[in-house]
Amino acid sequence: MTQVYQFVDDNGVTRLFAEIVPDPAGTPFNGGTITAPLTVDVGALATAGGVEITGTSGANVKRLGVDFLHTTLDLTGDGVFDLRSDDNLGVNMEGDADSGASLTISNQPTGQFVDINVKNGARALIRGDNKGDGNSLLRLTGDAVFEVQYDGTQRITAHSAPVDATLGAGECALWFDQTNGAPALMVKAKQADGTVVTGSVPLA
Repeated sequence: MTQVYQFVDDNGVTRLFAEIVPDPAGTPFNGGTITAPLTVDVGALATAGGVEITGTSGANVKRLGVDFLHTTLDLTGDGVFDLRSDDNLGVNMEGDADSGASLTISNQPTGQFVDINVKNGARALIRGDNKGDGNSLLRLTGDAVFEVQYDGTQRITAHSAPVDATLGAGECALWFDQTNGAPALMVKAKQADGTVVTGSVPLA
């Protein structure tokens, strides 16, 4: 059973409030179409509240969908989030100076990570408009840090040689030997036949 109420808020905007409840016999609401804007306002509710979609099937079929003239957004029961457009498409996530913003995509049981795969001559482009001191265009952080600055220079904080097995044939790695009095830029590489070679450039 659905009851729809219309009211005018403090700003003079006409809004609709829909209350969906079981009928007295206990039969649940089984669908319908809302043809006007719908606002769910939980106010200052301290506990969980809002719109919740639940189900018991993990099938890879659409459970939540948004369909407009140029854009579709689907969320399946198998955890697939699909956003498509035949026009301009962008994802914008913003945080304020206090809370910041973050994006995490991972598969906890296997430790899989986000893979960005650039195809068909396209390029992965990272752009920034804040060139102040201490800001980098790209920063990768693990046991060490690798940064690309706005002027194209790179910064690394790796101070030890990688294990040979981490390099494939035709690959090389750089690190900085920070020994006082004898600093050096170090290189380890594997030839095409898998032979490991090393080199160094003394710095003064």
